[in-house]
Amino acid sequence: MGEISDALRRARNSNRRPGPATPPPETRAGNEVMLPEPTNESQPSVEISTNASNQWVGRSMLVEPNGPIAEQYRHTAIRLSRRLKERDASIVAVTSAERGDGKTTTACNLAMAMASTAGGRRVALVEMDLRRPSHCATLDIRPEIGFESVLAGQAALADARVPTQLTDLDLFPVRDRPEDPLELLASPMTASVLKDLGRRYDTVIVDTPPALAVSDVPLLMPSLHAVLFVVTAGTSRRGPVEAALRAIGHDKVIGVFVNRSQDAGEKKYYRYEYKTDDAGEREDGA
Repeated sequence: MGEISDALRRARNSNRRPGPATPPPETRAGNEVMLPEPTNESQPSVEISTNASNQWVGRSMLVEPNGPIAEQYRHTAIRLSRRLKERDASIVAVTSAERGDGKTTTACNLAMAMASTAGGRRVALVEMDLRRPSHCATLDIRPEIGFESVLAGQAALADARVPTQLTDLDLFPVRDRPEDPLELLASPMTASVLKDLGRRYDTVIVDTPPALAVSDVPLLMPSLHAVLFVVTAGTSRRGPVEAALRAIGHDKVIGVFVNRSQDAGEKKYYRYEYKTDDAGEREDGA
């Protein structure tokens, strides 16, 4: 009798209509935030300006491709690529202790240099200085969708991708300053987006705010594999630099990029030096 009762109960249960399925989470998969589905393959390709107009130093790799600045960036790109490979790292931040040390100039030129020497390896330049975005002005571009829309969950990463005339380089600039940059950077979406970029690209160069100017960099640090620290000889102050390096953690710093500038009439000359923690691993030029 017991077996018959069990069979009848199973039959009754099988005739019941199943209830509505539980919808999948819209924002999370495990510990990872889901990104919106792309609406377009990407934004239209842009031409990074090669005119020596305002902020041209940030584009010196393209404005003066055969000049000494461009050559130094190429040397730095090769050395940095080697160090990243040794660490099995792909996401490197470019930052400084305070504003005015040339971190955005360094990030933009270094991304172009890495793309020009990548040999098919994909490079992304990502703007994460949400409080004072400047990539659009520096590179003389105007994207349809800014990277801030991705961080806010309003656009897919593919929609914010801006291809350039350098085949191996994609840009992710901020179009408009968000109302609450800190809230965006503290969101799990930011960590998820950076992780996704690390999967899609061989090298991701992230231009962050200065380490001491705001509290943004510590929020980003867990998602970054390495840090290239920028200082200006004769200008950067030792106290803030040492404080910033302590806050970042010396194990994260993959190198120090020193820039030196002086006015000579209306022409600016730049001299760069890239240092690593290896004795003798040093590149200097004028």
